[in-house]
Amino acid sequence: MPDEYFPALEKSVGTVRACAVFGKSRATVHRRRNPRPPVQGPRRPFHHPAELSDAEREQVLAVLDSPRFADKSPGQHRSAPSSEYVG
Repeated sequence: MPDEYFPALEKSVGTVRACAVFGKSRATVHRRRNPRPPVQGPRRPFHHPAELSDAEREQVLAVLDSPRFADKSPGQHRSAPSSEYVG
């Protein structure tokens, strides 16, 4: 059966049965009826409100690269008191 008969069959027996008769996936039928809207252009970059400025980031990296932290693993670089283990 050609696809041109699909809408009439679907109307009389329902989408599930019409898809079974034609061997179509219901998801494919849905996607063809409701295509994604075209992309409008590049997205604006997202910046978290608490994001460090470039100068702040350089300052933090300079401290973490200092000899004081040379023997520390990345997990020991925590600076917020709320993230420290309290036993």
